[in-house]
Amino acid sequence: MKPLQGKTVLVTGVGRRLGIGYALCRLCGDLGANILYTYYNPYDGVAKLEGWDEDPAVFKKDFEGGGGTATSLEADLQNPDS
Repeated sequence: MKPLQGKTVLVTGVGRRLGIGYALCRLCGDLGANILYTYYNPYDGVAKLEGWDEDPAVFKKDFEGGGGTATSLEADLQNPDS
């Protein structure tokens, strides 16, 4: 049994492969956690940042290596309606 198997982890700010949120999701996923991760990039169409070359929703498969699940949600956490 993996240490986080059966546990759910919420990680916010998983917008690119080069970030801390992505690395945390990879680690928790390898340890068997179910992951809910959020991302938001209002500037995507204006200024492409390094590492923003793909939609964060596709990271799901990267985080499911340890047997848990991964779910993405695009949300602006500064906005309560989001």
